[in-house]
Amino acid sequence: MTGNNALRRILERIGDSVDGVVYLAEEELASWPTGAVVCLTDAGLLRPASPAESVVCDGCERQCAMPVEMQEHFDGPIAFVFCRTRDDVGRVPVPFDRLRRHQSSGQAIAAYLARALGTRETSIPQSSTRNWPVGIVRGRRSAYAELAGDGALVMKLAGHTVALTDVLTLQGRALKVDRQRLIQCVDNPVAGGGTPESAAARGERVARLAQEKGVPATAAELGISAIRVKQITAAHRRRTKSQESSKG
Repeated sequence: MTGNNALRRILERIGDSVDGVVYLAEEELASWPTGAVVCLTDAGLLRPASPAESVVCDGCERQCAMPVEMQEHFDGPIAFVFCRTRDDVGRVPVPFDRLRRHQSSGQAIAAYLARALGTRETSIPQSSTRNWPVGIVRGRRSAYAELAGDGALVMKLAGHTVALTDVLTLQGRALKVDRQRLIQCVDNPVAGGGTPESAAARGERVARLAQEKGVPATAAELGISAIRVKQITAAHRRRTKSQESSKG
């Protein structure tokens, strides 16, 4: 995995999340390029979070998402999950390393973009849990910019909608913002534009992950609920079935 792939993975998960907040297990970050993790942490896009309250149980092949329970022991506290669906599993120990995690969010990314772009202060509040103000971007003109979670993270300014992955990249050990492209949007306002990830494309991606990894693991990876994964995959199946019927 490259550093830019790691950044894209974070952006995709935030775009798919219900509230714009995602958690990444420390064991996953250990497989990422060290320089990328350091860069994302220094930029404020990653920060330590409270220990995970649930994990995917590895006590059997079902890989159910289970709440973590704690118990005092003479050697110190121990963590475990308790299977109540199978009689032959019972208590499954959970190493504390699996509970360590980091957090990223749309708000943290918007704050970084504001610093990188040097935006003016704005009194416009966050409009929803999936829209985060970036501020006033200035070129020859000025325009209010915000980050939005429309399935994929996008920048909205001066009537343009620009996929964040097109203007925010991780090159080597440095985050780069394509400031010039955003200023061009400001200086050339339009009634609309941009190409965010469509609902169909997102449905296909989530359905593929659910098939490959299962619903609980997909929910944990994307930072969304298992119910939301099932809703997206069900909508994808209906869309696919409808398309096949229309062709027939």
